[in-house]
Amino acid sequence: MGMQVTTKGDSRDWLSIAACKDAPAEIFFPAGGIRTHSLKRAFNLYCKRCPVWGECFEASFQINKIANDEIIEEAGIWAGLSPQDRQLYRGKPRKAWAKASGKETR
Repeated sequence: MGMQVTTKGDSRDWLSIAACKDAPAEIFFPAGGIRTHSLKRAFNLYCKRCPVWGECFEASFQINKIANDEIIEEAGIWAGLSPQDRQLYRGKPRKAWAKASGKETR
């Protein structure tokens, strides 16, 4: 059950092409909260190979978006980023990718 969303085409199209479409929810909503290791794990397992990473990043700002009759919340790891990092890099997808991939330069 993947938790990432895109807005490419029909708002539900992302489910069929997102790398995380069959991922367990715990990857993106870790029980112990979001930590550095959980961000790296999500990115390395799914986000870095996802063909719709950019759309996922943009969609992460849509609170309570409905996809396939499921409510998708803004909380959790989206596009390999924490909610705080997504806000910090809002409108800056290249910088967000660099942060998520561990290649951020300041």
